[in-house]
Amino acid sequence: MGAVRRGKALPDHGQRHRGPAPDLGYMYRNQELPAALARGQLRHLDNYNAVRKANVQFLSRELAKIPGVVPPYCPQECGHVYFMYNVRFDPAAAGVQCEPRKFRIAVEKALYREGVLVGQWQTMPVPAQDLVQEQARVRRHRVSLDDQRSEGDPLRLRSGSVPAGAEAL
Repeated sequence: MGAVRRGKALPDHGQRHRGPAPDLGYMYRNQELPAALARGQLRHLDNYNAVRKANVQFLSRELAKIPGVVPPYCPQECGHVYFMYNVRFDPAAAGVQCEPRKFRIAVEKALYREGVLVGQWQTMPVPAQDLVQEQARVRRHRVSLDDQRSEGDPLRLRSGSVPAGAEAL
């Protein structure tokens, strides 16, 4: 990606499209006034989180009564503030014979028709996204090169340690 395009993408987490981020970005969009308002709201954060957790417990308890609806699970030793409330749909538990993706889409459409706004965001776990995988590959490559350095000169690889290297150069 060219330097100008990459620079323009940085304020939006490196994204130029929807979906997993192809590049690292920063989303530093805040200015003084929104920062002051956010800072003032921080004193209410614990109360907001407690109310949200109570609402989630009620919602999860009621949704669990519906066959095929799987509310989010949070282990007892962990905490969650539910920035997003993720529900799964299980067609077999609902007594429906179809693939899970088709069932989920049908349920989403039905909910939308009833005025319930549902959707998906970041459906791929962060460690599986291309950007993270690429960084992991680079780190593994660096480590493997570090293992091949000669002891006397850290910039020189041991002879024969990278057999294809000489041919590539």
